[in-house]
Amino acid sequence: MLQTSEDSGMRIWTLAMIFLASLVMTASSQEESPSEKSDFLNPSGGQLGIGGDEGFGLGTAVGDPTALYGPTRTPVVLFGTDRESLIDLQGYYTHKFGERQRVLIEGHLDPAFTGLDVSYSYSHDDWEGALTVNSWVSAGRFAPYNIDEFEVILPPGDEPWLQMFGAGVEYVQPFTDELDVAFGVNYSQYAFSDDLLAGDRYRYDQNFAPLTVSSAADTERFAALRVNGLFSTLNDRDLPTEGTKIRFGAEQALGIGRSTTSFHRISANVAHLFPMPGFNDGDHSLLLNLQVGTILGSPPPIRAFHLGGASSVRGYDPSELASGKSFLQGTAEYRHHLKSFNVFDTDVDARLEVFYDYGSSLGTSTSLPGMPPQLSLKPEKGYGYGTGLLLASKYGLFRIETAWNDQGRNGFYLSVGERF
Repeated sequence: MLQTSEDSGMRIWTLAMIFLASLVMTASSQEESPSEKSDFLNPSGGQLGIGGDEGFGLGTAVGDPTALYGPTRTPVVLFGTDRESLIDLQGYYTHKFGERQRVLIEGHLDPAFTGLDVSYSYSHDDWEGALTVNSWVSAGRFAPYNIDEFEVILPPGDEPWLQMFGAGVEYVQPFTDELDVAFGVNYSQYAFSDDLLAGDRYRYDQNFAPLTVSSAADTERFAALRVNGLFSTLNDRDLPTEGTKIRFGAEQALGIGRSTTSFHRISANVAHLFPMPGFNDGDHSLLLNLQVGTILGSPPPIRAFHLGGASSVRGYDPSELASGKSFLQGTAEYRHHLKSFNVFDTDVDARLEVFYDYGSSLGTSTSLPGMPPQLSLKPEKGYGYGTGLLLASKYGLFRIETAWNDQGRNGFYLSVGERF
């Protein structure tokens, strides 16, 4: 066990995060017209978005794609599968200095996770893209360490809290109407503690299994170069019924100071929606989604691939299926239009979905550094199937789903946004 005081500034960041995120959630009840396309690209398609180009809002206003780390930023694959989430509240405040500059504060808050991302974006009159700098902080339960039968416990007998902090700079360049690419440089640090905001930090669990890649560091630090891209021909960015969407990304990271982590991570996420026949009028579709990734080197557990949950193999809890250095995940999902109706002057499209998910860590669970050995006993591959109700509106896609996994267990999910 090691206790550190070197990151006392992170405690101040975290307290400020709680205050600002709470402020955002309180004020975001003010209704504004939905955002039009901004100078800084669009937020993730299908994600919650209630608010305007300025002021408070619910959901996210972060551009997509992004090459920055941060608690509210959409990754290439497996969004949120490393988090325990009970009540997922996300909101923002944005202020524009003319048409080419803005400050954005995004807060993410639920009983098991909280985070704050502060960014400044600028686009020169002669630029097609936008430059963004950000700083962020988060703290919460790390889902891979909090699974029944595979739970990780710290030496004092406490469950671990994952504390993270980082900063970065990126430039996002539109190449065509369908393709945008983000280039970024990031600094990131993480530690496992016995307290949400402060506490003692540990590099071993109660069985002396490592929690970090570096045996000499209880706080891991690394810098990363990232390139993330988004190609889309979807007929509707937020509520698509046909077209293709491809996410792809690569990053090279090196440890800083006593940290020995060093890795290269590549991933891709391909989705295609086919028009399909149905039993009534409306847009019916078949969604096929394939996500893959691999890591070379010694990645920290926070950058591994974690399978299971609403954005992965449904029927399993977040990270319950597998954690590894490589993965493959596939989904086939039929979406049938049920009915369109109006609620509070908002058009809502109700769709019935039937789906099948499969995922595998491709035998890489035992080669993942910084992960206690009992976590390699997870199923490592499996499938889930089920049904759900999709409620699509101009404010985002709301998903109510139930699924069974190949071990006969049932799960229930309430989530916002697309899985791809």
